[in-house]
Amino acid sequence: MENPGQTEREADVQQKAIRAQRILYILMCVLMLLPLVVAWLTGAFRV
Repeated sequence: MENPGQTEREADVQQKAIRAQRILYILMCVLMLLPLVVAWLTGAFRV
């Protein structure tokens, strides 16, 4: 039988992992959009 404190710790670790994954996905999206924003701000896209 598992120790009740151990399952609580595992749940805490899982929540931290989910939060870290969310932060990484947001960071990846920002870094993918950054070159487009810079090009737009410098006027590289002219219509």
